[in-house]
Amino acid sequence: MADKILTIIVPSYNMEEYLPKCLGSLIVNDDALLQKLDVIVVNDGSRDRTSEIAHGFEAKYPGVFRVIDKENGHYGSCINAGLAVASGTFVKVLDADDYYLTENFKEYLARVEVECNKGKDCADLILNDWEEDYGNGCALYRVSFSYLAGKSRSIADIEFCNGHRFEMFAVAYKTALLRGMKYHQLEGITHTDKLWINLPMSHVRRLQVFDKVVYHYYVGRPGNTCNSEEYYRTYHIQMDMLMRMITQYNEIKSKLEPQADVFFRNHLRYRAGRAYTVYLVDRSPLLRKEALRSLDDFLRENAKWLYDEIGERTISPKIKYHYVQDWRKGQRITAMMNFRYSTLRVALRCYGRFHKLARHFQEHGLLFAIGKIKRQILHQGEYAKTGAK
Repeated sequence: MADKILTIIVPSYNMEEYLPKCLGSLIVNDDALLQKLDVIVVNDGSRDRTSEIAHGFEAKYPGVFRVIDKENGHYGSCINAGLAVASGTFVKVLDADDYYLTENFKEYLARVEVECNKGKDCADLILNDWEEDYGNGCALYRVSFSYLAGKSRSIADIEFCNGHRFEMFAVAYKTALLRGMKYHQLEGITHTDKLWINLPMSHVRRLQVFDKVVYHYYVGRPGNTCNSEEYYRTYHIQMDMLMRMITQYNEIKSKLEPQADVFFRNHLRYRAGRAYTVYLVDRSPLLRKEALRSLDDFLRENAKWLYDEIGERTISPKIKYHYVQDWRKGQRITAMMNFRYSTLRVALRCYGRFHKLARHFQEHGLLFAIGKIKRQILHQGEYAKTGAK
């Protein structure tokens, strides 16, 4: 068997509709590169044809595809099962309802191979661009790491503002890094993908960037844990994940190098800020009221620096309304607070849309910017149907 440069773990549960496209997107038209790929489909107790489809690829491309059939244990158990037998120098996760852009993935594999040939100077982390698809026919939204070009490429340079985000779609770790730290993903619960991009980052010293879109993230699928309705319904689970991430940081912060500490603080600041904004601005009836209060109490006791920073959040640099402080003072939504939140919601959306439109126009052109706004309007129409106030 050829030396493997990249293992791709594909957690799969009842994915018969999406799995063929997902796995098919990995078939590059370069047999030498294809043979250096290690794809592990982890069938998480599916009750449809997921296993049959996966074994079909295994039979057609022996030595490239492997299948693990196991009882249902949720996302983390699939990561752990795949990681235990991964043979690639690097390891990456691909959700079964997503796929790669095959031509760009071919170039990506070639770049990974170059990195593998560096020996001890090999990167610990390779980042790639990704695109989001909301399934409504509008323009795709690209998340790019091109801004890292020309920089020191330290993890401290990873940004969490101006549309820049850091998600599992972008990440390929050196397999030895994860095994060296005895990494084990939390099992038995959803939304553990955020943990995949937390603790392992404390061991990253070198990173490389592939600044083309590799990962196509399909947000619009019914049941996807990140579409609006499901996101609100599982908000309390995501708050639990955030508290776990903060706990992990507290346990290792005294040992972190300065650049790693900058990354973790920026990452947690972004995640926590989004959690408060979703609750206080969107205020969907699907959100559990106690979830944010539990998080707020947790921050006050375990991350005072973050608690204080969140309290200073305003709508924008020009709109000095400290909406988190307002919420903390009241703890109950009165008629006046309802009015303030309604005003806040409108102000945030108007302010955000103007700047996003300008950025999209500058980076991608007029058609992309128009498509982005169209998608937001459609999304808000769907949001209104959920009964949000």
